[in-house]
Amino acid sequence: MLHPGPDPQDPPFGPDPPGRAGFRPSYPIQAVQWGLSGAVGLVVDLVTGTGELTERLAAAAPGVVAVEPDAGRRAELARRLPLVTVVEGTATAVPLPDTSVDAVFVGRAPHGPDFEVVLDEAARVLRPSGAVVALWSHDDAIRAATTPTAAGTAAASLRWWGVDGPLPTHRRFTPFERRRFAVAGGTPGRPVVTTAVRAFTL
Repeated sequence: MLHPGPDPQDPPFGPDPPGRAGFRPSYPIQAVQWGLSGAVGLVVDLVTGTGELTERLAAAAPGVVAVEPDAGRRAELARRLPLVTVVEGTATAVPLPDTSVDAVFVGRAPHGPDFEVVLDEAARVLRPSGAVVALWSHDDAIRAATTPTAAGTAAASLRWWGVDGPLPTHRRFTPFERRRFAVAGGTPGRPVVTTAVRAFTL
């Protein structure tokens, strides 16, 4: 089942989330720029979690909307990134009008049988030729595999989004394309690898 709400691997922030922001590694700016692909308008970050991707997008795009179901995370995002619009929503119910944004990003992409619904919803809010972009970092995959349940979650997400294996297809998007970006960090002497998967609305 897709996790359109809070990430089951992360406990809710609750009323006091000190130390949670920045828990995961950020995404390389090269991957974010490739995903934006010239988009200069409004960008959406779906199910933002602790906001590492949101922060990158805020530095690269003129307008960012962070969609997050957890109230504690929304409050922390609003505190850390005051220029970002933070709204309550999920990956399958984005509280934005039709054809209103230029790019939809998903970090540590959601997975499962509602995958098609996520892409339908992304296509709904995207303008013509808008991009949907999923990113998954090597460190994320290692962390997600720390329990059997989490390992299954990671494997499903990697498969559904074409991060690991065949690229996905969807009737409302151009063929997906994939690029990998390696940057210093993570384990000493071992780069963090981020895979980005991108397609455009037809």
